[in-house]
Amino acid sequence: MYSQPGTQVRLESDTADNVLWDRVTSPNPSFGAEVCAALTRISFRTESAVHPLHRMLELVGSEASQTSKPVLVAVGRSRRMAVESHKQELRRLGAEHNASLATEISKMFGDVASAFVVAGGNVSMVVTQATLA
Repeated sequence: MYSQPGTQVRLESDTADNVLWDRVTSPNPSFGAEVCAALTRISFRTESAVHPLHRMLELVGSEASQTSKPVLVAVGRSRRMAVESHKQELRRLGAEHNASLATEISKMFGDVASAFVVAGGNVSMVVTQATLA
């Protein structure tokens, strides 16, 4: 059962997202040596773009072309009450790649992961969704 959407709930959601992002992207000795070592091999980026799905595909494609190692992309399935919607850009991507995307796919994977499906991105992907207790 979700709380009624509103300013307070949106602020709590955004704060939780930001706290988790900072925690995951900042190595902390309490994580242990193995986790800290793994974090040094992971690229974390914050980007701003007019067409974020296109930019994401561009960045991942560039990374994949620069390495012989497989690229693993971790994406969240969705952000409840997110201000941004990627539905229109996802439809544009489908048109650009001559691919149709069933609504169920977008609901199941989320818009970001669906962009990789539509574009035929040659990456390994982990799709996550957080739940509130």
